[in-house]
Parts: sequence; C-alpha cells; structure tokens
Amino acid sequence: MPLNQNSCVMVTGAGSGIGFAAAGALIQNGYTVFGGAIDQLEADKITHAYGGQCTPVIIDVRKEASVEKAKEQVSRELNGRPLVALLNIAGVITNGPLMDLTESRFQQVLMVNVIGIHNVTRAFVPLLRKHKGSRVVNMSSASGTRTMPFTGAYSVSKFGVEALSTAMRYEFSALGIK
Repeated sequence: MPLNQNSCVMVTGAGSGIGFAAAGALIQNGYTVFGGAIDQLEADKITHAYGGQCTPVIIDVRKEASVEKAKEQVSRELNGRPLVALLNIAGVITNGPLMDLTESRFQQVLMVNVIGIHNVTRAFVPLLRKHKGSRVVNMSSASGTRTMPFTGAYSVSKFGVEALSTAMRYEFSALGIK
C-alpha cells in the first residue's frame, strides 16, 4: 500500500485477536487506523491500547444499518484523507460435530465470516474508490482450502471467503481497487 502520513485503513475485528494485532502493526507503520469493535468494551480496549492512534468504530458486520453507520463515521473522520485499505478480519469460529451444530450457530458463523465481509466491503467501496490502488484484504484460513473433521461450519465459511475474494478481485479491478 502506498504510505504517506495521511493514509488511513479500516480494520474490522480490531477489538481482539488478529485484528487487534493488525491494527497495532499498521499504526507502527505510520497508518491512521479505524478499528472495528463489536461493542463498547472492545472500543474501550482499542482506545486504552492505542490511544489516539486508532479510532474505534463500533460495527456489527452482520447488520447493514450498523455497517452503514460505521461507514458514515469513518467518512466524516477521514476529513479528506484517503482510505487506502479495508481489512476484513472480523470472524468467529465454531468447532464440533456437524450433528451438534444448530441452525442458529451455523447462521452466525456464515453471517460474520462471509456475509459480514460482503456487507462491509459493499459499504466501504465508495470510500476506497477515491484512492487509486486501494486494497481490500479478506482474512481467510487454511480451512478455506481443506476441511478437517469437526471444523465443518468454519471451513464452509472460509471456502466462502475464498470464493467471495476471487469474485471481488475480478470485479473491483475495474474500479482501481486491488
């Protein structure tokens, strides 16, 4: 990504795990980071850890209204600076036998890991289009290319992320988004 002191990045799932670490690494490399948090507790964690270097954005990737509200917040706070990347890192995992997997738990995994990526990317593409060479990075897993026993729901979701990412790469290249 082209770096300048005005380059901004949106990271979903920044309240914990890989997203939290990615936000920190981006900050260390000079980016202004907007860190997606599922709730106020995660937002407070981001503020405490990164201070003013990462702006927490409360976002539930499963809900279009929440995603739209987050996009509006980021758009306002960009204040003319470019959004050079969107990192879709928010995700959930569930393990166990498929026979024990309820419909609601299966839907939850798909909503966060696949539909959430679509919701966020769809909302943020207009901001990314303003900067030639901007990027969308979707977090997948080795489970998106192979399946093991007791990881079925997670693997289904990550295979979906792989397909969605390929489709995005084809469609967004014409928009100048990598």
